[in-house]
Amino acid sequence: MRIHPEGTAFIIGSALLTLLSYIINQNLGNLFLLTTLFVVYFFRNPKRIMPDDENLMVSPADGIIIDISEDKAPQEDETYQRISIFLRVWDVHVIRIPFKGKVTKKEHKRGSFAHAETKKALENNENLSLKIEGKAIYHVRQVAGMIARRIVCYCENGDSVKTGERYGIIKFGSRVDLYLPKNVKIFVKKGQTMVGGETVIGKVLDQ
Repeated sequence: MRIHPEGTAFIIGSALLTLLSYIINQNLGNLFLLTTLFVVYFFRNPKRIMPDDENLMVSPADGIIIDISEDKAPQEDETYQRISIFLRVWDVHVIRIPFKGKVTKKEHKRGSFAHAETKKALENNENLSLKIEGKAIYHVRQVAGMIARRIVCYCENGDSVKTGERYGIIKFGSRVDLYLPKNVKIFVKKGQTMVGGETVIGKVLDQ
């Protein structure tokens, strides 16, 4: 099983605590062993098979769609189609590029850590957004949650990105909001389970 590099320190630290706990007490050691196994599972980084059609847009994350509505994109007045995906604690937390293009804007906003499913989280939680321009001009935003306290993003302004490419991770529970323009036909619905990099969100139409 592939492990994301961001999990290495957590796994080593948890494993050392497990060894020390077994010296003190077997039951305590068993508890920390379960914790270590969970940490390993959380930071798994599976390979995904992308769709062949270059006009298809994929889900940026594993999780469940909690909302589909119209909303203004981060720091913009234009209205987009917003798809909100909630990452449960057992979901893969590696975040992927939904559709190829070029990163033209990266913005990190400090904020609170409300439960990621709430409207308050959408408005006030710490988040990091990317604006990506290509055949589709869209935004993807990583949002911290009540437990998730660190957002990791490897993209910078000017980077060219490919559909399905891994670009970050959110540690321990969170959400991802995708803001899509009108030339993207959406195929998904609220309540649907997503597989990051594989589930087709929609299709980019010729303008």
